[in-house]
Amino acid sequence: RNGFGYGSLTGHPEAGEEAFVAELEPDGAVRFRVYGFTSAGTVATAATRPLTRALTRATLRGYLHAARDIVSP
Repeated sequence: RNGFGYGSLTGHPEAGEEAFVAELEPDGAVRFRVYGFTSAGTVATAATRPLTRALTRATLRGYLHAARDIVSP
């Protein structure tokens, strides 16, 4: 298992953390997991929550597509 994580800095529009973990299973399969949580970091972000959630989902899809492209060229 290997991975990394990071958190947002004070003043960022979103307050939260994400972790990216790749794990080699006993059968040889590789699992890639993304863990994360966010909350509004500013009043403006809170007011536009539906938009920021949609952007968060799109970003997650991008992470997963990139991971798939790396392991399945």
